[in-house]
Amino acid sequence: AMSPRPPVRAAPRRQSPHRRRRLLGAVALGVAAHAITLATAAPGPSRGGVFAGNGRPLKDEMPLRTNGRWIVGRSGERVKLACVNWYGAHSGTYVAGGLEKQPLAKIVAKIVELGFNCVRLPYSTEAQWHNPVVKAEFVKHNPAFAGLRFADVFDATVKAMTDAGLMVFPNNQIHRAGWCCYYKQDEGLWYVPGYPANVWVDSLVNMTRRYKNNPLVAGIDLRNEVHDYDGTSLTWASGSNYTDWAAAATGAGNAVLAENPNVLIFVNGICFGLEIRPARRHPIQLAVPERLVYEAHNYLEYNLLLTFSEVVLAWYNVRIMTSITFLVCCVVVLALVCTWRVLGQPKPPPRAAVTTAAFWMLGYCMVSLTLAQAANMALRRLPGCGYWAN
Repeated sequence: AMSPRPPVRAAPRRQSPHRRRRLLGAVALGVAAHAITLATAAPGPSRGGVFAGNGRPLKDEMPLRTNGRWIVGRSGERVKLACVNWYGAHSGTYVAGGLEKQPLAKIVAKIVELGFNCVRLPYSTEAQWHNPVVKAEFVKHNPAFAGLRFADVFDATVKAMTDAGLMVFPNNQIHRAGWCCYYKQDEGLWYVPGYPANVWVDSLVNMTRRYKNNPLVAGIDLRNEVHDYDGTSLTWASGSNYTDWAAAATGAGNAVLAENPNVLIFVNGICFGLEIRPARRHPIQLAVPERLVYEAHNYLEYNLLLTFSEVVLAWYNVRIMTSITFLVCCVVVLALVCTWRVLGQPKPPPRAAVTTAAFWMLGYCMVSLTLAQAANMALRRLPGCGYWAN
């Protein structure tokens, strides 16, 4: 039901006031899909609970705020987030995954035992808005939840975690309950048919209001992995109502803070959370200072593909150019063989035939390489998240 990933943070360094102004808020770089934190794990249950780095219980450090690149607690000491993403409540089951396998208390105890101090808890706007009934089959090992509604089980899940001393970050994962995320899914936008942008914001505000009196619900994750969809290329600080994710996140974040000024606001990068570089030039500025946390998702497979795709060649161009080169080489070799026979020349020795074919292949590969590189450079000037380079 959980997908922990060990996080990594760079050593602290002094920042100039100029840089602090440009990068308002902490920058949290998630090291795995759907994880929002960076830091090392908090002490395990051998100490009798969940503690901050200074030895104080986490609940005594609430509310959190940002200080430059760090997240700090009430004492001013850094609080390292070590979260797991507990999937499921955003899906068609409407409950956190694993409740059909283990009692809720046992799952929560395991999270604490493993040394984590917070949970990112995704939900769908559909579930929050319509509050459907939970089927017994999805809470088999928690029979008290059978027949209850989404909000009831979500409340119980949040309470069980915060009673154990864990921080909880509700995440608006998706609008229509189901699986997420892939490029051809309109859920990459913060508005979809049936769930316009104002409904998304209302959902976030309602979730904030619901847990306003629980200080360990310490932040709100505005949206999961926004990305381009069907010709709509997301932008950052462009001013467009339909593509400017920075503007949308600013409005939603301010609405949440108007309801509860003490929560952190997690803002995912564009392109499935992979791209937060635009925040360098155009940082988000919320109405309440020291509440912004930038969130990035880091996929190893994407990094491997995109590194080659964006630095060397575009995969699309490689595929096209390789196919063309193969066909041209086949035609050339066939023409050479036919010409050789027409001239009545003796069959060439194998070494000469292989050498000739190799030179032709090398020549056409060099031409293809040059053309593909030129095409890639031209395509990279286009707006969007870079899917054209895949």
